[in-house]
Amino acid sequence: MDISKIEKYSLKYAILEKYFLFTHNYIFYKKVVYRGLKNIPADEPVILAPNHQNALMDALAIILSGNSQVVFLARSDIFTNSIIAKFMIFLKILPVYRIRDGKEKLQLNEAIFEKTVDILKQNKKVTIFPEAQHIDKRHLRKVKKGIQRVIFKFAEQTDYKKDVKIVPVGIYYSNYWNFRTTLQVRYGKPISAAKYYEQSKENLPKAIIALGKEMQTKIEAEAIHIKSLDTYDVLEAVRDIYDTEMFARIGKVNYNQDEKFSVDKKTIEITEKFAEESPEEFEKFADKVSEYTKILSDENLKDKTIEKQYSTGEIILKILFAIIALPVFLYGALNSIIAYYLPKIITSKI
Repeated sequence: MDISKIEKYSLKYAILEKYFLFTHNYIFYKKVVYRGLKNIPADEPVILAPNHQNALMDALAIILSGNSQVVFLARSDIFTNSIIAKFMIFLKILPVYRIRDGKEKLQLNEAIFEKTVDILKQNKKVTIFPEAQHIDKRHLRKVKKGIQRVIFKFAEQTDYKKDVKIVPVGIYYSNYWNFRTTLQVRYGKPISAAKYYEQSKENLPKAIIALGKEMQTKIEAEAIHIKSLDTYDVLEAVRDIYDTEMFARIGKVNYNQDEKFSVDKKTIEITEKFAEESPEEFEKFADKVSEYTKILSDENLKDKTIEKQYSTGEIILKILFAIIALPVFLYGALNSIIAYYLPKIITSKI
């Protein structure tokens, strides 16, 4: 597996990137919003540290927000065979080995970390998911030690004279699975690794922990983070059910997906405080929320459908439009059935 030129510009990669930029930003998602792009330093060693909730879609979110041909570090288990491994290297993804991959493979990380340090020495960007695995929930797991190890190795090799900026990134999906939803990628203020250099010389484990804590706090600020997985389903439901009321409560005039991140953050903050201060009342409230969401699921309804009040005229117009549009819908459905179901059939067998 040749990784010697992984950071070099690739014309083939650039062509593929343009294709994905169009399909990702303008077809798959209804809207893609980038915040804080100016927080990414130019011509400096930079590590992007995003939350990880949606597998390879998270990588696309980073790449297509202007971080062209950035190198990633990812779990080695996606490098399942030589063909896939070559493709991953083409995509500028380096494998990181864990104890579960076998003790004998851990030594391979030395070459990976050396290459990562070399890339940073060239004032280029590297993306490392600090949780080291993805979770399909709005929850930030405790950050691991991979970023810190790379940084302090870099510091040692540059005689502690060159800083590395860590940019906390929050990736927010209005919905993980649905087509034509909203994606937000939020870049926070960079963290200076240099302020931990002296501590790392005296006590490396303490420096690793201290830097990890700051990263955890800064990434949480840019992401939707539901602290407790025990009450996750309730808080996730509340986030959706009460968003319209919360828009009005915090002074937002119109329901807007661009602003929904701040609304969701406030909703979760209030609900978690309620759970902490009044556990018995929260339990009753949680039961009602669970009952309501079950009814929605059983009846195949959405909260927004129930929330919105339709006049008789609106209902009549919607019915008429549905009748008029039915032939167009049937034509489109029949012509798209193979393109829609064939990938589902193939992927279900992999």
